[in-house]
Amino acid sequence: MHIYGAPRGTISFLQAAWIYDPSTIDRSLLHDGSGDEPGVKDDDGKWDTRPHRARITHVDWKVLSGWADLLDEPGTHFDQARAIFPVNSSTAIVLEKIASAPRLGALDFHWTPGWHETGDRQKGYFERRPGFAGSWQDVILQGPHLSAGTALFQQPNPTAKNHQDYKPIDLEEITENFIPRTKYQRASSVSAYREAYTQWNGHPSCDDFRLSWRAMADPATARTLHSAIIPPGPSHVLGIFSLTVEDPLDLAVSAATTSSLIADFFIKVTTVANIKIGVLSKLPHVRGHALEQEIVLRTLRLNCLVRPYAPLWNTLHSAEWKNDRWVPGAGTAYRDRSEVGEITSSWQYDTPLRRPADRRQALIEIDAIVAIMLGFTADELAAVYRTQFPILRQNERRLRFDSFGREVPAELVKELDKEASGGHKIHTLQAPDRTYVGPFFAVDRERDLRLAHEHFSRLVAARQSQSPDVAGKIGRGVDTA
Repeated sequence: MHIYGAPRGTISFLQAAWIYDPSTIDRSLLHDGSGDEPGVKDDDGKWDTRPHRARITHVDWKVLSGWADLLDEPGTHFDQARAIFPVNSSTAIVLEKIASAPRLGALDFHWTPGWHETGDRQKGYFERRPGFAGSWQDVILQGPHLSAGTALFQQPNPTAKNHQDYKPIDLEEITENFIPRTKYQRASSVSAYREAYTQWNGHPSCDDFRLSWRAMADPATARTLHSAIIPPGPSHVLGIFSLTVEDPLDLAVSAATTSSLIADFFIKVTTVANIKIGVLSKLPHVRGHALEQEIVLRTLRLNCLVRPYAPLWNTLHSAEWKNDRWVPGAGTAYRDRSEVGEITSSWQYDTPLRRPADRRQALIEIDAIVAIMLGFTADELAAVYRTQFPILRQNERRLRFDSFGREVPAELVKELDKEASGGHKIHTLQAPDRTYVGPFFAVDRERDLRLAHEHFSRLVAARQSQSPDVAGKIGRGVDTA
């Protein structure tokens, strides 16, 4: 940020961010404030240079105080606040609501950056040898393994040349004992390896369930914050950070929040290159909300993909979950789709969501629940998505699911669109390893977000209309059957 001018007794200046044409500023200063607020990119995927009064933020000591509350250490004076760069007024309002929420940093947690990728390898604790470990205890995860709501997003190819030499993991094809391929393998004795890794509470940190996230932040991609729960056993290199907390409910709620668009948006506007613990700890953490069990169920069904997650599922299982349903009218209602609450009390192979359509819908419903927990309106949630996630919006326009809830590969979507433009109706699409069966469904994420926000808002209102005792028990996840 550059501010030019004579010294003043008070701080007062205008700020505009995400500007791709200098004339946008001049025209925004003259704009009457009508029309939709612009974002990073427009609906055609081009840089959004439209003028709008909402692009201009008047920054004074009150705004700077809010920024300091968001990012800096408690007690930081407003004139030393780190700058934040909202693209428009709607996202600035969202930031104010985030600033007033309880923070993850208020929890008593332990964290680790994991192995030093160069130093600890040179010490002989592990070596570069792409392949499969014999057990989860020998797995060394790297950033690309993770994405929002899953620690099994992709795995390196046998060549493992770089961070792009990875292949997606098909969650429908893996077994309950699946172990991902890794770039590094343990090279020292088990005892030396465990003793050298970060210790907390008198044991290696890898013995606990942990919230993990990619250290690198790239706001130019579909998602900037990639977080997931990792089970006891695996360690990780510095490309991932992880933390643990005493209460498993806190772990599940923090995993939900950090996988949401709201948390991702927060990271985007801070423009940090590395998501260190000081930044992540500023994210909201709301407990005891009336929708806590709904968000925990969806989070665990996203994360608990293999047998090592069973203890977490079994510990947090609630009898309330059997009554839970997908948001009516949202998502992709493919054939034989089961409800989100159709699960067993103990972990089974079909406990996690494995169909891409269901995983997408669970993340959308988490987005809506987090927004409601923080007091966001449906319009504010939609504005965050529409203005701050241009790549995700672009990907969604190309997204298709088949009648079994499977994502159609991009190359086949082109064929589908080509045939559709010619008036032909395609019943099947053939890939080398799978046949995709029609009808094929397009998606509308903003519509789904609004439907989910409306549904869960009604659910909260209904629960709050009950007696305070029952409503409080529901909010704390107590079985009232």
